[in-house]
Amino acid sequence: MSNINTVLVLGAGVMGRGIAQHLACSDIKTIVYSRTQATLDKCRSQIEDSLASRAAQGYTTKTDNDGVLERISYVTDMAAHAPGADLVIETLSEKLNLKRRVFKELDALCPPETILATNTSSFDIDDIAEAAEKHPERVLGMHWFHPPDITPGIEMISGMETSPEVFKAVEDFCLVIGKESTRCANVPGFVANRIQMAMAAEAINIVSQGLASPREVDAIIRSTIGFRLGAFGAFEIADMAGADTYLAIMQYMREKYGWENEEAISFLTSQVEKGRLGLKAGKGFYYYDEKAVERTLRLRDTFLLRRLDVFNLENRERN
Repeated sequence: MSNINTVLVLGAGVMGRGIAQHLACSDIKTIVYSRTQATLDKCRSQIEDSLASRAAQGYTTKTDNDGVLERISYVTDMAAHAPGADLVIETLSEKLNLKRRVFKELDALCPPETILATNTSSFDIDDIAEAAEKHPERVLGMHWFHPPDITPGIEMISGMETSPEVFKAVEDFCLVIGKESTRCANVPGFVANRIQMAMAAEAINIVSQGLASPREVDAIIRSTIGFRLGAFGAFEIADMAGADTYLAIMQYMREKYGWENEEAISFLTSQVEKGRLGLKAGKGFYYYDEKAVERTLRLRDTFLLRRLDVFNLENRERN
């Protein structure tokens, strides 16, 4: 696959604007498409304000003085600009029929080497790629997260017909623009939203049952779960706590709440039976030699103490 030098972003809303800003700050020629000039004008103004704000706060993000604004074009004619793009990133409304219609148009407009990516947060990539009848092999999922110009992660999702060369080209592109890409299975909600929506649903249940207020739930998440998740992933944290501890908690909560978590309990039971308890056993979801255990504990304290400084600063600004 050829290098990706020009990107067409379809949509000038929150996601499209943030993606375009990040691409331009990464020295990528960027074209933003919207049906209306008013939306494009608003997008341009918001990008200018964002760059100025970050410069004023002392962040190292590039400013318009580095040619960022000059690298972004704003257009209302998709047909005229799609053929010249190396990569198209679709960020339109989460409506499957709309996305299918647009990908059918793109498939007819763009040369075979143009890569077509959708920023869908939940739809089956194959349902979208099916509309690109001539070249479904160039369609893939590229799920950015809000705000896309700041959040480092991108979920990469391959469809049944996505070519390995196309997938690798976009993975390499993520490295070029400083993003951390992770391969995800093509399942509803992919990975991040399955986890995020499960947490959101339980938080909403707690509030609806009158067990805590939204403010209290948010404070608990920020100061406990979210505090640690800023530095470590779910399985890293589980290894620190211990699979036996997690298993006991899940079994008790299943008994009290009737949670349907049999698959998780079965998996944890297997972990415990194999002695894969986590850090304290030298093996869990990860393997640890003696040096790895010491290093992990040292990193835990280092990372969390840094987060504590940020947490305290943020609390002062909130109050």
